[in-house]
Amino acid sequence: MTMALFAKQRSQPLNSGFTLLEALIVVALLAILAAIIAPGWLAMLNRQRLNMTQSTALAVMREAQANARREKRIWQACFRVANNRVQSLVQPVAADSSAEGFSCSASAPGWQTLIGEDSDQIAIDTNAGYTNLSKRNDAYSVRFQHNQAVSGQLGKLSFMAVQGGASRRCVVVSTLLGALRTAADDQCKQAAS
Repeated sequence: MTMALFAKQRSQPLNSGFTLLEALIVVALLAILAAIIAPGWLAMLNRQRLNMTQSTALAVMREAQANARREKRIWQACFRVANNRVQSLVQPVAADSSAEGFSCSASAPGWQTLIGEDSDQIAIDTNAGYTNLSKRNDAYSVRFQHNQAVSGQLGKLSFMAVQGGASRRCVVVSTLLGALRTAADDQCKQAAS
């Protein structure tokens, strides 16, 4: 009897795999999930880039402060966008105190991308009220004296994602004594400078 049952099962064709309709339903569900998840994923990547940019810009400003204190002379932190990449430079200010001595020259050696490969995904936010550091020769700068105090005006430097979005990150030079702090989003526009 078992042989007859086995022979009957073998004679029936095997039905395995998915039908075309089932495969299309799975593909449609995956496409819907991707459409829901993608914007959130891109927003998270932009926030991470902005946070990294903010941290690096703060470190660049603190480096200029530390160099000014160590060498007992004015140092400056410079920021610009060149070749669609945010760049920074830390350099001493010329002793002659001429206008050129305070500039962040485009030809100065030492310009570095702020966050490496992703520097082209971030921009300096030039919208009204977001960035108001001193600007010369297409570069924003803040200068520090030997006692770490600000030499010049107070201000803030704000960053935004190139692909849009409302997220912003900024570094604020908030007192003449050289206090630096960070802020995010709407606080960047409202941050006292």
